[in-house]
Amino acid sequence: MTAHATPPFDRLRQLLLLLGSDHDGEALSAARALVKTLHKAGYDLHWLGDQLFSPQSGPHKATSDAPDFTGMDWRLMAMWCLAKAPAGFLTKRQHDFLCNVAGYDRPPSEKQTEFLRDLAAKVRKVAMP
Repeated sequence: MTAHATPPFDRLRQLLLLLGSDHDGEALSAARALVKTLHKAGYDLHWLGDQLFSPQSGPHKATSDAPDFTGMDWRLMAMWCLAKAPAGFLTKRQHDFLCNVAGYDRPPSEKQTEFLRDLAAKVRKVAMP
């Protein structure tokens, strides 16, 4: 495996969203491309799973009013919210915000980070009752 490079979060986000396609061929192609993209950056699906669902920061932690997403990359947190939010739960503004944050090259501002964490907590409450 190659040395770890910064994962291409914008591409990973696109591929994760394509996994939900109604077209089987498109979803399968997205899955294969996801694995290939991770591998090129020196990562694998285990790494991605750990980022999305680690006990310290992910949705499988014991439920609480304020989940601790400490240590989770903001792009992965945004992708998690997009993946876990029930249909119609997010407003257009929230959805657009998450899409934008998932593609950021630099960390969001303190205010944006707070909004992201609050949004993640709300999504977690409805997605992981």
